Amino acid sequence: MFVRADRLLTEVNDGRFPKHAISFHWEGFVPHLAAYDSVDERIVEIDLSRLAVTVSEMRSCVGRFEEEYRPCPMAKMVRGSFDQCDACAESWIPRQECVFEPKCEGELCDCHFCKRPHLVYAAFYGNKTKIGMTSGSRMSERAIEQGADAIVALVDCENRFRAREMEKEISKLLVLPQRMTRSDIIKQLAINVSKSELEERYTKILESLEDRYFLRKDGLTMLNEYPMNLRLEEIPRETEVHGTHRGKVRGKKGRYLFFEDEDDGVVKMLDLSDLPSRHLQDR
Repeated sequence: MFVRADRLLTEVNDGRFPKHAISFHWEGFVPHLAAYDSVDERIVEIDLSRLAVTVSEMRSCVGRFEEEYRPCPMAKMVRGSFDQCDACAESWIPRQECVFEPKCEGELCDCHFCKRPHLVYAAFYGNKTKIGMTSGSRMSERAIEQGADAIVALVDCENRFRAREMEKEISKLLVLPQRMTRSDIIKQLAINVSKSELEERYTKILESLEDRYFLRKDGLTMLNEYPMNLRLEEIPRETEVHGTHRGKVRGKKGRYLFFEDEDDGVVKMLDLSDLPSRHLQDR
């Protein structure tokens, strides 16, 4: 059913959704979901140890994060991969598309984000391996955000553009993907692999690359401290982000929160990374 955007905005502003999710991130192995409380006009943390929340379908810009948080003055609607409008995002990157496909080495935009050192890494998910790139200072944080089981740095790069080009090159050479789709990640959740198996896969990567690149050879970092209190013997059922979710929280890994639905007892998974920009009623 099609619903007009202005009607959705009215529903959000009528008081039923008093909190606006503005960020989801991990600090070590502790996940955090922050929201702006429009009633008290302050940032609050949503309790992820329990689940009783209603989520809007409509999404609006999360605002600016500078010296202090500022809500989007236009409350612009957003869609796709971005949770900020262009005006609010320009405080840290001139063109949001450059997050995924940088157009220069920073000489055109003079953007610190594009200029700073990056690296190319290999991340392991069950039986799957992907090649990725990120800022040099946040490799482990990036892997935890993505729910990887282990990660290893491969090559240092002087900026984001160079790292993206290197990522594509190594991905093609090793015949490994640069992205893990949602279905790929879900399928790997119930697959447990040993450190020795992952070390063996890492060794094969080194052997394939060592004559072509100056490799870091830092060794494998295992990521096995996610707050999971259930054994994923079966793949949980994915649920739509918008709507009402209630149940006992069973664990969190990467972008997902797993919960036992209080209505039907089925273990389901909620994509927390899709909450920023949506409006919440936290029960």
